[in-house]
This record gives sequence, structure tokens and C-alpha cells, in this order.
Amino acid sequence: HSYSQLFLKPVGYDRTAPKDAATHTAAGSAVVNAIYNTHRKTYRNIRSVELYPTSGSSQDWAYLQGVVNSYTIELRDTGRYGFQLPTNQIIPTGEENIRGFIALVNTL
Repeated sequence: HSYSQLFLKPVGYDRTAPKDAATHTAAGSAVVNAIYNTHRKTYRNIRSVELYPTSGSSQDWAYLQGVVNSYTIELRDTGRYGFQLPTNQIIPTGEENIRGFIALVNTL
């Protein structure tokens, strides 16, 4: 998903932190640090509701079904190009997010 450079954690419909908030924060920290260490791009580690309240997201649906590690990644960039990321940024975006995914898996 794009854009905004975010690691979004559950839940999007309630400002009260879920019981697994510590797990989510640790996972998000691992991901955003791995992304930063790849190409020095800063992604924020936030709960979905901090971006804006949502309802009916697949992330929250999965979380409510018992999938504790249910996340959304908002890829590059931070608004300059919007949804039309230049082609020269596609491979670096993939590289940093693969490393972020590996970091996520290693925290589980």
C-alpha cells in the first residue's frame, strides 16, 4: 500500500491500546529500523487509529480473528509523488521492505 512510509498496527477503530500492544510496538520497531538501515528512509511505527479512525479494515478483521501480528505497511513516499512513485524508487522500496519483513519474521 502507498504512500506515507508507515508501519500501521492494530486497531483502527478504538483509541484504547489492544492487549498485544507491546508485541506490536516491538514488531514495528524492528521493521522501521531495518527499513531505515537499508536506504535511510524513515517509516513511522504507529497504530492505525493514530493516522485516522477506520472500520472494516482487513488488518483489524484479521486481528479480531486471532491473528495477533496483523499489520499494514504504507510504502514510499511521504507525499511528493503521491501514488505515482518514480520508477527509480521501486527497487529500493522493495529492498528496504524485504529487510523490514525479515526483521518482522525474526521478532515473531
